[in-house]
Amino acid sequence: MKLTNILKKEYETISSETIFELTKNQSPNIQKIFSLWEKTYHKYKDFIPPMKEDASLYKRIYEEIVENQKDIHYSPEDITQVSIFLKKYERENIFSTAGSLLSALVNYHRLRHIVHYQKIDYETDLSEQKNEYQLITEHLEVGIMHIGMKNHAKIKIIGDVGGNQFNTGTAMKGGEIYILGNCINHLGFAMKNGNIIVEKDVIDGSVGTFMLGGIIEIKGTHFGNDVGHTMRGGKIIIHGMVKGIVGNDMTGGEIYINDETTHISRQRKGGKIYCNGRRVS
Repeated sequence: MKLTNILKKEYETISSETIFELTKNQSPNIQKIFSLWEKTYHKYKDFIPPMKEDASLYKRIYEEIVENQKDIHYSPEDITQVSIFLKKYERENIFSTAGSLLSALVNYHRLRHIVHYQKIDYETDLSEQKNEYQLITEHLEVGIMHIGMKNHAKIKIIGDVGGNQFNTGTAMKGGEIYILGNCINHLGFAMKNGNIIVEKDVIDGSVGTFMLGGIIEIKGTHFGNDVGHTMRGGKIIIHGMVKGIVGNDMTGGEIYINDETTHISRQRKGGKIYCNGRRVS
């Protein structure tokens, strides 16, 4: 069965057996991508960072894949195929770093088509550059963590994201993450710019913690704990109900909620909060 035929069907029908058959005909570049991922994971799998150092396993793997993929040439369509082939790994420990892999592939591919990697400044505003990447998660039984890490591209995710208390869109720099499903856990931690849109619900976790800029829009309900905790800038829009506390230690930014029963934190230090169009704090 060819991948082009599978893409015409519902992604959730893709079985592990079908994926196994497809992997026999992977392109050389996709094989190199998975080989690099496996090699990097086994290099760092027992890594325990110092308590004061921001160097988690996920960040290490992300940075190393970015650094070592320069001789691998792939397309946005190849990245979509990688997201599909991840089904093969979802029962293995390495799967916990799948989001680091996808984030590195998307971000580096985009940088490669703007300027040479060695000359790019990661603080450069790339939000106006036009690239679109499609990731498939609908066929997976285990959620992918850390999709959209340091993102500055336009990503469409078909299916749910997140899980196991980790973030989607961490330190996002620009672009857009459009999720055609639910976000299982934290969303937009330390987000700096860009847009995140969730078509359904945020099932657990926080939204916009340490958020500095950008826009997060949730079209469903937020079932998690905090919204805008320690938020410093940007905008959060939630169309459904909010079950958690809003604005705890918030110092800036704006939060819009269509729910009069929202619990507004008394620890808010700044920013603006609106319920049904009326400013309440």
